[in-house]
Amino acid sequence: MDISANTVKELTRHTSAYKIPVTNVSRLISLNSCLKGKVLQDFTSDYGNLLSFLNTSFDLMALITLFQFYDPQLRCFAFQDYQLVPTLEEYSYILNIRITDVVPFVWVPKVVRFEKIFEALHLGIKEVERNWKSTCAIRGFYLCFLISKAEESAKKKCWEDFCRLLAIMIYGIVLFPSVENFVSLSAICVFMNKNHVPTLLADTYFAIHSRNGKGGHVGGGIIVWEDWNIISSCGQYSNVPLMGTRDCINYNPTLAYRLLEFAMEGPPEDAEIVELVYFADGKDPMELEKISRTWTRVHKRNQTTLSKKVPIAMGLYMDWVKARVKDLLFPFGKSDPLYEQPLVVMSDTVSVEFYT
Repeated sequence: MDISANTVKELTRHTSAYKIPVTNVSRLISLNSCLKGKVLQDFTSDYGNLLSFLNTSFDLMALITLFQFYDPQLRCFAFQDYQLVPTLEEYSYILNIRITDVVPFVWVPKVVRFEKIFEALHLGIKEVERNWKSTCAIRGFYLCFLISKAEESAKKKCWEDFCRLLAIMIYGIVLFPSVENFVSLSAICVFMNKNHVPTLLADTYFAIHSRNGKGGHVGGGIIVWEDWNIISSCGQYSNVPLMGTRDCINYNPTLAYRLLEFAMEGPPEDAEIVELVYFADGKDPMELEKISRTWTRVHKRNQTTLSKKVPIAMGLYMDWVKARVKDLLFPFGKSDPLYEQPLVVMSDTVSVEFYT
């Protein structure tokens, strides 16, 4: 859906045009109807909330409006009194898929090992070789082939094979789309890796970040907080480097602490919000290798190393947010909050017991 740039008032910036492709998942929904009873329970146990993505509707205009508030320097959505930051932990919660200790997806191999493909998908090696295709320089399977194999498995009541095929199709068509009606090798590699959340978050950030200011296509998957550990940095990086299916980018978890209901006394340290990683198409293989090694040394923070879970923002932090918004400029004129703000949000005199 194309949105034309609008001329806006002085001291605001122009809106950007974005195109968000709408994926036709009707054939996958039809397969989904085969999952009942224990088979459905087993699918959810093995693959989390994947099925919910087949029936979830979203407001295109709301997403496009949200993208207008993207802050490319801080990699967050900046509003006049807070910042919105998608996090690994939120994605894990939404997907109901745990972030594992396995190093996330790194790159697509240049040489395809068909024995790995047929082991992962429970297909015969000859069948894999015969139906392995390339389109637009992307290798993988046409969706119609995988659907036919899933239908065969359902008729034979081979439910483990059916569930596996349905899951990989959701990964290839919904979460990690490439060419329409085509499941790419990169999506298959992510599926086999078994640590999908970091890759999905990477693709989301890169899709928005790389098109900020010039519009374009935004693909990939788009809060509830519990007492999990927060991945705050990896190895020598002061924030979190992410490896996507075609790109690398870092994000800044420290900016999410307020929305995760931790007290914010002041602005983050410069090192916590600096751009450390940003490149596409494997153009920096040495850096990519370094990033993959850092994911063996993940650093986490929890309530004992942050602060008490009280959604308080102190004056120094709020001043920093307002200054950032002033520099960034809004695409629309600013207005007063819809609801009266509690005085404690702007107070520098809150008792120390509330946020330490």
